[in-house]
Amino acid sequence: MDASKATKLQQQLADITKKSNEEEEKCRQAKAKLEDALQTQNPPPPPDASTNLRSRASRKQGPQSFPTQQA
Repeated sequence: MDASKATKLQQQLADITKKSNEEEEKCRQAKAKLEDALQTQNPPPPPDASTNLRSRASRKQGPQSFPTQQA
């Protein structure tokens, strides 16, 4: 293989790699945009709300008693 053909192949490889990297970046940006849109539609509940729900549920259940062994 002569030098000009090797140089041409290296340039083609560089072009393909650059295009691939650009496509991957577009994909990452699209995924991030989708995640943001989904978070906007369905924001997670604030930490206080889930804590309050858990405490209400435990109050409704009452204290749990476990059988104990007596010696």
